Amino acid sequence: MSERAATRTCDARAAAAALDALELRAGAAVLITGAASGIGSAAVALAVRNGLEVFVVAGAHDHDLLAALGATRFVYNKALHIISAQ
Repeated sequence: MSERAATRTCDARAAAAALDALELRAGAAVLITGAASGIGSAAVALAVRNGLEVFVVAGAHDHDLLAALGATRFVYNKALHIISAQ
């Protein structure tokens, strides 16, 4: 198995484990941050396949990729404001 294939397999397993742990039913909503990463994009695809409403946080340049995976709700990370607790 190539390194790339092994990485994708690990990403898919990690995404599946995270979604399984949430025990969400079809129709529930899930927010996936870092949605264009390996694990994030796997989570998007799996969540869509499981009938979840998928909200994603990613860069605007990743919109087409995530839309192709089935995401329909987008939050662009440049629009987020990080507030530091001091």
